[in-house]
Amino acid sequence: MTTTISGSTGINKIQDGTITNADLSAAALGKIQQIKTTIAKNLVSINSSSMVEISSAYRVSITPIVAGNTIKVDVTLPFNASGVSSNTIILFDVKRSTDNGSSWSYVTGSGYGDSNLGSRWPIAVGATRRSNGYDSNDMNILNFSILDSPNTTGACIYSCFTKQETSGTGNILFAHSSGNNSNWGWMTPMTMTAYEMEVS
Repeated sequence: MTTTISGSTGINKIQDGTITNADLSAAALGKIQQIKTTIAKNLVSINSSSMVEISSAYRVSITPIVAGNTIKVDVTLPFNASGVSSNTIILFDVKRSTDNGSSWSYVTGSGYGDSNLGSRWPIAVGATRRSNGYDSNDMNILNFSILDSPNTTGACIYSCFTKQETSGTGNILFAHSSGNNSNWGWMTPMTMTAYEMEVS
């Protein structure tokens, strides 16, 4: 499901107990030009020591109004890592595509091109370990934001990528628990929200 709010969109607001329609046409001159949101319920399993896209459903697309504006992407990513050992490092990244997902580029906010990079992965998000037990019902929730300057007015797709330290040791499950159990099993959608922000 994708939702768009732009400067020319009218929305309902509540003021003094009355619901009215707010004309946001003047918002095109403000700091946030538009907002796009994706909510994905796809149940995904990853077991890879190479950086891979988690799911093509875990994408948000935004077409900048102004080439020089900044894109901010907020992500909430629930996962279950009970299939990997507690000391396995899991890397997360967000990348940008301008050709409908055929190829992917590092975002401006990543470590790509830094002289101190060495053999490190130039990710824009970070790394973590399983932080909540070892059960098939445990949930870890990763919340993060990235900033990008794509310098284009063409469509930009942002997607989540991941890798684990060692593959073949177990699966990382996204948006669901391993166990399908009415007592403790869970399914929680991931969300991505992209904001086009005016550069001051």
